[in-house]
Amino acid sequence: VDLKSGVCYFLWDRAHRGDCAAMLIRGDDVVGPTKRKLDEHDVFIRDERAAVILKKVLKRNEPSFEDLLTGDTPFGLATNFTGFRQADPGQGEVMVYASSNAGRRGGAMKRSQITKNTHLIDAWKVLTPKAGPGNSGGHVLPDKVLGKPEVAEPNSVCTQTWIVAGPLKSKKQAEVVARYLQTLFVRFIVSLRKISQDAMRGVYRWVPQQNWNQDWTDEALYKKYGITKDEIAFINSMIRSMGEGDE
Repeated sequence: VDLKSGVCYFLWDRAHRGDCAAMLIRGDDVVGPTKRKLDEHDVFIRDERAAVILKKVLKRNEPSFEDLLTGDTPFGLATNFTGFRQADPGQGEVMVYASSNAGRRGGAMKRSQITKNTHLIDAWKVLTPKAGPGNSGGHVLPDKVLGKPEVAEPNSVCTQTWIVAGPLKSKKQAEVVARYLQTLFVRFIVSLRKISQDAMRGVYRWVPQQNWNQDWTDEALYKKYGITKDEIAFINSMIRSMGEGDE
């Protein structure tokens, strides 16, 4: 039996009050036991090293990246939507980005057909795949966690293949956001909530928003949040770099 997410079990004493002793065993790597609060978050972070990093991020009380994202099917167009023509948009039309087994494709469709999240049509935005790479879910490390995001121009929409971050004020801001989502830092924070291939908006709840008028590299993020060398090494062991050919 392949238990990809591992096994989690508790030895429970109904009379006990307070913290519990938590231990993580992954191969030869043993972390703990450490004292943990089971109700510290709405999900339990198994690795104490990750919990310490997250605490540094959350203590700033910054707005969540989740607030920038749409839910599933951002413009009301299903993944298998084919109601567009292979051409550039004409009068009264928008560009629609879609995907299929043959790869990503796009075309033109009537703007009047879009009735959901219409405020995003004429804005710069970032399309982030709602499904992660094939080995996503954290059982094969290091993991990519997320698929590669794309910048989408004004007068464009997309199918259910993506969820959308926006509206953003400019192409530059959209490019900054797209690069931010590719950092090891962001994908590590996402991995703490992501338990399957799907990457819906809820997995971004702990990812902080930034000032989108400047670029955010891993080095800048580590400095901002006080991430130590040992913690950086831990993140590198968990998250794989995203290459040029990644989708």
